[in-house]
Amino acid sequence: MRVHFSKRVLAYFTVIDVVLIFSALWFFSMRHGNAVPVGLEGFEKGGLRLTSPAFGQNGPIPVRFACVSEGGDNVSPPLSISGVPSGTKSLALVVEDPDAPFGIWTHWTIWNLSPHLSELREGAVPDGAMQGPNSSRDKAYGGPCPPQGAHRYFFKLYALDAALQVSEDIDSHALQQAIVPHMLGQAVLVGTFRKP
Repeated sequence: MRVHFSKRVLAYFTVIDVVLIFSALWFFSMRHGNAVPVGLEGFEKGGLRLTSPAFGQNGPIPVRFACVSEGGDNVSPPLSISGVPSGTKSLALVVEDPDAPFGIWTHWTIWNLSPHLSELREGAVPDGAMQGPNSSRDKAYGGPCPPQGAHRYFFKLYALDAALQVSEDIDSHALQQAIVPHMLGQAVLVGTFRKP
């Protein structure tokens, strides 16, 4: 049996569908920010470099640094810092997964790191550093924990001309906006993790 709808009824359902789609897009953009990490175009700047003895650029992150449910210890990987620009007063680090199902997932934000820092030791938070909430609302590192498949994890390091005067409750997007006017250099290290 065929059901016939008038043009008015069809128009009504079309409008409802459009409103629902745009509402969903607005909700996820407000909750999760942009679909890709902020400012990655030409990210290397000012000679700043970020590497890790645990994994190479675009290489797999060892399971030790993943979340507990993936068999990891949920500890931050060791990171090496070099090429800090002259005049740097603090460093900041943001770790994000742009491949999460509903937008960017923040795994770690840490700032007001010493400009003399040459490494972030495994699982360590240096004295004086501030940590903001990750997407799980914990003020700590949260290891890779993809729901399925392989994801990329962007470790974004910033050299700043000042220590940041921001709330410890600031989210990743707002933190990166606060970083922009103080940025002297930036670098990115990308690791991958695949759900077994």
